[in-house]
Amino acid sequence: MRKFIFCLVACLIFVDLVFAHPPQKVEVFIVKKNIVDITVTHPSPNLKRHYVDKIEIILNRESVYTQKFTFQKSNFQKFAHRIPGLKKGDVLEVIAYCNRHGQLGKKITVE
Repeated sequence: MRKFIFCLVACLIFVDLVFAHPPQKVEVFIVKKNIVDITVTHPSPNLKRHYVDKIEIILNRESVYTQKFTFQKSNFQKFAHRIPGLKKGDVLEVIAYCNRHGQLGKKITVE
């Protein structure tokens, strides 16, 4: 009986991971010199259970802001953040995390 329950739990965990996936695409745009506009593409059949739960902004290899989410309204998680003092040559990295499995990042250099 214990083996059966163990196998059942293992299968349920495996099935859950099969349907989990990281974000598909991260888009980062600089608007108005110091505002970062972020769009993460992450389609899911159940956006309340499987969604982008965190977006982290890293400036010149230092984490400057993290936004957490508890759900996703559509196949896109959108977010904008003001970064004072953003200047040409700065390296900006945005990492989007799925609450179920994986992450995806995008790096840009400010022009």
